[in-house]
Amino acid sequence: MKNAYVLEWSQKTNNFHIQPLDSLLAQNQDAFIANRPLSDYVVLMVGTKDAIHDMADHWRHRMENRTKQDKPVL
Repeated sequence: MKNAYVLEWSQKTNNFHIQPLDSLLAQNQDAFIANRPLSDYVVLMVGTKDAIHDMADHWRHRMENRTKQDKPVL
């Protein structure tokens, strides 16, 4: 998917991260080659840059309302 971006979320830092899909894949491949762990970011969506920013805006209120006392749902 050319010009694709990813929306990622970190539970540890409770924030979003947006980056090009090819950058994410390169980082993952580097981690595989070096046999090192990945970050705690979870991919929530792959799409165009505009769609990714729209999704982040849509969910930002939920992320901002979370507190340190919130326990993850497993």
